Amino acid sequence: MTPAQDTTVVAQDLQQLRAEGKFDAVLWTRRTTLCTVQVVLARPEGTSRMVSAGLASPGPQPLDIDLWLLKADGTRIPSTGRWQSGNFNARSLVASRGTAAEVLFGFPLSAAGEAVTAVMTVNGKTYIEQLHRFKDQPN
Repeated sequence: MTPAQDTTVVAQDLQQLRAEGKFDAVLWTRRTTLCTVQVVLARPEGTSRMVSAGLASPGPQPLDIDLWLLKADGTRIPSTGRWQSGNFNARSLVASRGTAAEVLFGFPLSAAGEAVTAVMTVNGKTYIEQLHRFKDQPN
């Protein structure tokens, strides 16, 4: 089952990983079969999903993003996979009504109980956020 087909999702909004406004959302989720961190790219100011077609101004530099989780003992939980939308880091000449660009990092389901910290690097700058137990997760 792919993450898009998963129906049971528990999520946390990771505010500190939004990288100084580069992202609209960073979500730590536990799904039925895996855990994910979804990073949704911020739209340029003044734009929305309903932008008229036309020439767009040159976009920002492409984002180099890496993300991993840490256990309480400091050991790293690497991602098991990475998916990004076709429009992530794209410099499109035409603005459209498309969905927001995003990148999704997959982790084993066991990370829900083991991970205590998320670490993300964006173009060489590091962002760190403590993770909390999911509300329905036993202590």
